Amino acid sequence: MKRMMLPLVVFACCFSSAWADVLTFQGSSRWRSTLMQSGSTTSVAMTSYITYTVLERDQGNVVNQVKIDAWAARNPLTGKIERWYYIDEEFRLEFGYFGQFGTDVGGGMQFTGVEAVIPFRGTSSAGVLTAFVQIPTADYLTNDRGLDITEISGSGRLNRSFSGDYSLSTVVGAIRNLLESRGYWEAR
Repeated sequence: MKRMMLPLVVFACCFSSAWADVLTFQGSSRWRSTLMQSGSTTSVAMTSYITYTVLERDQGNVVNQVKIDAWAARNPLTGKIERWYYIDEEFRLEFGYFGQFGTDVGGGMQFTGVEAVIPFRGTSSAGVLTAFVQIPTADYLTNDRGLDITEISGSGRLNRSFSGDYSLSTVVGAIRNLLESRGYWEAR
């Protein structure tokens, strides 16, 4: 009997370290920006992204997070519409629950290249974040001084098809496969 229990314990330890509670939010992000050159404004743009915000939790605490943005843009050289996606592995998110019965959520997000924390507000059900809306922010520069991001906004709702007892890499792989099946290419 003890011989049978040992492989089961080893299997359980391996299984628990590879799988976690993963929440995926699907929504949109909008970035309004101004491109500048030699101190003069050259163009103003509003870009919309399909956004997947993926959170890996362990005992209710966020232990890992990734944001995937997908967008379509016209290539000025070819005139063709191109579809791209970017996996932001440096994305960081922190939040806490408040309000009566902890139904409100507040926190902030940090994106690659953006120097400020983007605040957001959300709702929870049974202590689990289920939806959020980014609070529009203004005048945050990226690391590239030629681009001035004048507004970032967005939202997301829990996507059940990508949420559950999975590994973070499994969910990211599934989203990558979905986007590539729809003609998107990874931007690096």
